[in-house]
Amino acid sequence: MKKRALRLLPALIASFVLCWILFDWFAVYNSVLNWLTGGLYTLPGVANGPLWSLAWEELAYLCLALLWMAGAYRHPLLIWLLLTIAGTIAILAHRLNPHTQVIMYLAPAFLIGNLAYLHRHWLLRTPPYVPWLFLLAVIGNSHIPGFGTLVSKSPILFQAFAVVWVGMAGFKLIPFHFPDISYGLYIYHMPLILYLVRNEWATTPSQMAVLLPVPLLLLCVGSWYLIEKPALRLKTLAIKPIIARHMP
Repeated sequence: MKKRALRLLPALIASFVLCWILFDWFAVYNSVLNWLTGGLYTLPGVANGPLWSLAWEELAYLCLALLWMAGAYRHPLLIWLLLTIAGTIAILAHRLNPHTQVIMYLAPAFLIGNLAYLHRHWLLRTPPYVPWLFLLAVIGNSHIPGFGTLVSKSPILFQAFAVVWVGMAGFKLIPFHFPDISYGLYIYHMPLILYLVRNEWATTPSQMAVLLPVPLLLLCVGSWYLIEKPALRLKTLAIKPIIARHMP
């Protein structure tokens, strides 16, 4: 829990500060509300919309710990059973509003990630181009006779597995080391987009493509080196006292 908090909270707090700088305290309040309620309740007005998923991500970490304590990972069939139940619920939820549907999709995606890890010795044996070919097939499934019909029955299962498999066993698109700015890109992009739109500096996709990347990249790199990376160093410091107490 400490390690996850050190990874998520420092930059998250910085994203609230960014909302305050670019907008006002209401934007901060609304963004916090959106985060804590998992997007189920947000007031009209400016809010950092993508933060809704972080609450469900944090719940997934809790579920991971509970499943581990229950010994579920020693019996993969239990995870398969949970996936069957979660997948059925997700399919039955197709008539709900889009946001609720997305929330229903999170449990199957989480369990697919669990199963991919448990069966990693099989998935890692494939050539690194195979997962990418499968992902491309899932993306363009409507053009593949038979396969498109199969994917349409439960797209979340195919999409989640394809993404996880690529992350585990696919070849790297960027062969060199790059700062880990993926989290920053996720939590910082919307305030910048809203700011550019509100000030009418970028009102078309082409204008946004020109004006957004440079400030967003600079913000993410700065966040990584000044906030996120220093916070990650505290992981080691946090665990040293625990190790010391168990030393003879």
